[in-house]
Amino acid sequence: MYFYKADLKFSAYLWFKQFDNDAQYDYVDLSIGVYRPFKGIDISLTYYDMDVGDGGLCCDSHNNRADRLDVAVSGAF
Repeated sequence: MYFYKADLKFSAYLWFKQFDNDAQYDYVDLSIGVYRPFKGIDISLTYYDMDVGDGGLCCDSHNNRADRLDVAVSGAF
């Protein structure tokens, strides 16, 4: 029986910021990802999310707290 060795790498971070005043909103920022080198290139899949109270980090922008899934392919020349 043959088992393929998956050379997967994992990455993650979690950030919590709590402000002492009411002028700014507390938030949680996180990222979870997996990537794999493949024939000289890196292929990655990463999920990002930010939980910010109403008002956002910049002028009530909802783009600051949108969760997203990124796929990336990179390599060096």
